[in-house]
Amino acid sequence: MVERWAVERAVRDAECRLSPSGRHLILTLLTWTDTSTAAIPAHFSPSLTDLERATGMARSTIAVWLNRLEELGWVTRFRPKVDDARRKRARTTYRLRIPPQTLVGPATKLALVRQPDKSGPTTGPDSNTKHRPTARGSTNTSQSHPYIQGANGYCAFPNCGRSAPLH
Repeated sequence: MVERWAVERAVRDAECRLSPSGRHLILTLLTWTDTSTAAIPAHFSPSLTDLERATGMARSTIAVWLNRLEELGWVTRFRPKVDDARRKRARTTYRLRIPPQTLVGPATKLALVRQPDKSGPTTGPDSNTKHRPTARGSTNTSQSHPYIQGANGYCAFPNCGRSAPLH
């Protein structure tokens, strides 16, 4: 299974060939997902009306894009039977994925696992400070490494944590 953050990085990656509408819908679906599985739990599963409100897209556009994203391999939907949907109010559940063709070639730089220290996404520093103390107590004043895009827009290089504009 893939993590939510890996799907988000894949959508934001320059190699992603989705149009803005497809990206917007995936990123909106990601707000409901479990971070470790990129699946939306049944009790949080959004309806088309919820997606319409959250994205600002028309209901028909959302339906078309959900079909297209499923064909491309970005989304797997588990639809209830029509009778269950009507009587038991069962909803479609979603699992977001990264299509295998996205991981071929230059896009193999996408990390599908957590950082070596098994921590989650980094939390960024206060953007008003010039020198950020590192975990060892020294200050990180020079940039001797390239910017590595983290899950939330901050550098994922160990003990850096600067945002992209500060690199």
